[in-house]
Amino acid sequence: MKAVGERIVPAIDHGKPNYTKAQREMIESNKKNITVCMIKNYPQLMRKYMADKTKVPSLVEIIVHMDLELYSLKSQDQKFKTVLQLIKETFFKHGDKDSLRSCVRAINYCSSGSRGELKDYAQNKLKEVEDELVIQVKAAIRENGDDEYLLLVNMKRLYELQLTRPVPIESFTAVSEASLSSLISKRKALFDELEYFLQILLEAQGKGTSRNLLACRAFLQTCLEL
Repeated sequence: MKAVGERIVPAIDHGKPNYTKAQREMIESNKKNITVCMIKNYPQLMRKYMADKTKVPSLVEIIVHMDLELYSLKSQDQKFKTVLQLIKETFFKHGDKDSLRSCVRAINYCSSGSRGELKDYAQNKLKEVEDELVIQVKAAIRENGDDEYLLLVNMKRLYELQLTRPVPIESFTAVSEASLSSLISKRKALFDELEYFLQILLEAQGKGTSRNLLACRAFLQTCLEL
């Protein structure tokens, strides 16, 4: 019971939207229409725009609005496989959050929303992404962080994949303690350099001089981009 004068606030349902039968039918109809329009041209569009990170998120996520069963019904299995391969290539081509999340969402949708042979193919493709990513991260660590961008971008990819698909920590047990120690040492050296340049920058500003400011700013910008 509610106390007198107490405002009654409707309960918020955080579950899936409760569509009416007519709405569900319209959604399914729209999915079929999108699929019919995209099924033949999707691979071509992916190849054309997969390098453009401003277009990738929207382009890749088109597939989550498609009826994947139509690929089989219309004997377009190879088109489905081609799109999945292109999404995988797109995942390893980009490092920004939106592109990575769109690719992960798309592959996960294909893994759960397709059927039969296509479902098996999609699940295998997802496993390929995981395996190749683990290999790349381990390789970057073994190189003792010489290519810090490569290590960073693959760690970002791993993070986005981990949000929806746990990657076993055992995958990284082959990385030696020496490699990890060396990597940590290099990161510490970078932050020591950062502190040094920050001090120069503060001193230069305090004295009203511009000496070394350009070098400091260039170094700081590099650190921010890592």
